[in-house]
Amino acid sequence: MTQDRKTSNSSSVLHSNNRPRGAGTIYCGMVRFGCVLSLPTTQQRGFPTIRRSWDRSSIRGANGYTVSGQAIFQYVQPYPNQFLTSTDRDFVYAQTEYQIKSQLTALFGFRYEVERGFTQSSSGTSSTARGNYSYTLQVAASLANRFYYTLGSGIEKNTIFGVAATPRASLAYYLFRPDPSKLFSGTKLRANFGTGIKEPSISDAGTSLFSLLQTLSNGPELISQFHVAPIGAERSRTYDGGLEQIFFEGRVKLGITYFHNEFSNLIEYVPMQGLLDLGVPPPIADVLLFGASVNSQAFRAQGVETELEYRLGRSLVVRSGYTYLDAVVQHGFELFNDPNRRLFAADWCSAISARAS
Repeated sequence: MTQDRKTSNSSSVLHSNNRPRGAGTIYCGMVRFGCVLSLPTTQQRGFPTIRRSWDRSSIRGANGYTVSGQAIFQYVQPYPNQFLTSTDRDFVYAQTEYQIKSQLTALFGFRYEVERGFTQSSSGTSSTARGNYSYTLQVAASLANRFYYTLGSGIEKNTIFGVAATPRASLAYYLFRPDPSKLFSGTKLRANFGTGIKEPSISDAGTSLFSLLQTLSNGPELISQFHVAPIGAERSRTYDGGLEQIFFEGRVKLGITYFHNEFSNLIEYVPMQGLLDLGVPPPIADVLLFGASVNSQAFRAQGVETELEYRLGRSLVVRSGYTYLDAVVQHGFELFNDPNRRLFAADWCSAISARAS
């Protein structure tokens, strides 16, 4: 099996801040992506053209971790064979900021994107053309040089999932304002919240259950009978909160943050048997040669981050950080292979940065 990927992109930016209270920026760009997956003739390599799957195996890595699961070795299909996918994306983004008063600033952004592409396999060709709009509204303000907040939302008008809002907020409050002359100052509480949404890629849409059924002679009947919907958008919800403290006249800064991230409706490619395990009716799973991309995965990741920064001089800073992560797969095809899919991880990092002055 060989895979050939090609990606090219270009962009340009125009920025203006001539107005005393405002500034504007325009971005425009393009992305071109193509991938060809080639499968050779199996008989030439001594493999019969049969379906081989669900043989459980384990792999042990050099770090001591062991992963167990079931894999698909080969499908029944004509050989040699190719799977092609192509995506062309062009976009323009405009943003303007306006300072309403000294402690209040408003921002508005607009993005328009055109996306075209196709997927091609032995099942047929699925082409897509999309035109998506995105609007951003945001205000940032402060009160008494102690309380700072940013409130905003994105409004997405998308060909796939329609209209959706993605609100977000950021808050910060100084219990003790920074004072370089004091040993202990600059105690800041901070919190952030945000939601996100992501459309399926053209490749995922082309291999989705809905798209594959549309290529079959009895596909529309199955779609209507079992109420199969087009593939949906992936969603996320994140929040974090923490404390930041300054010591020794501003030379030392300590930060502690708790974070919690939820990712739902994620897209994963599931083979035929996995579709049955997820509850797809047998009349649908049986007509698929391989499998399909579906919104079947969800996971949660939470943990604690700590960061310590020490300023040795005007141009020399030492930073060190520690992260503890607890991640759980809440739903998805992987859980049928490993019902206790959970990850605990810890990471320690440090760095020294210098700046010439």
